[in-house]
Amino acid sequence: MAEEMAVIFDLGRVLIDLDVKGERFSALMKAMNVSPNQAFSVYWREPEVEWHMTGRITSRQFHQAAIDRYNLEIDYEDFVIAWCDLFSPIPGMREIFDRVADRHPVGILSDTDPLHWAKIKEMLPWLQRVGHPTLSFNIKHLKPHPEAYRKAAENSGKPPEDCLFIDDSLINVEGARDAGMAALQFQGPERLAKDLAKLGIA
Repeated sequence: MAEEMAVIFDLGRVLIDLDVKGERFSALMKAMNVSPNQAFSVYWREPEVEWHMTGRITSRQFHQAAIDRYNLEIDYEDFVIAWCDLFSPIPGMREIFDRVADRHPVGILSDTDPLHWAKIKEMLPWLQRVGHPTLSFNIKHLKPHPEAYRKAAENSGKPPEDCLFIDDSLINVEGARDAGMAALQFQGPERLAKDLAKLGIA
């Protein structure tokens, strides 16, 4: 079965880490009166963040929405730099990804926005091995919506039952299983390498 599997990775906290301590990102959150540690629990819940991640507003509209909500004084270019100042590679994940990609079709299924995706592609050029990434701002859905998994399987060239999905969120892992995929919860590169070896994937 392993030889037939497509392996679909989440991005954030699986292939790349989210570090809210970036200097410019921290300054942006401070200007919004949000502590960096609260960024995901507070600011990520604002409706315009979801609209941006599901392609309902453009990045420039997202910037304007942040200005309007928080009375910011920041131009678009500086906002983009600050908004994307939260990524760092996870040691060991490129090696795991490459081993998998040498033997299996690989995909990406991520809740992300166009600005973050552009930055991640710049930091991780090896993601070019994914021919058709499935990104929330393109498909208009966030995980665990069933359509997200259906589209990820389609983009991988395999039916859901021949896909393995890897995500750090248990809710998203369960969503993948409900959609007919095999799924693993990411708990670090060392554990993932062992889980993939047990499955005969890498």
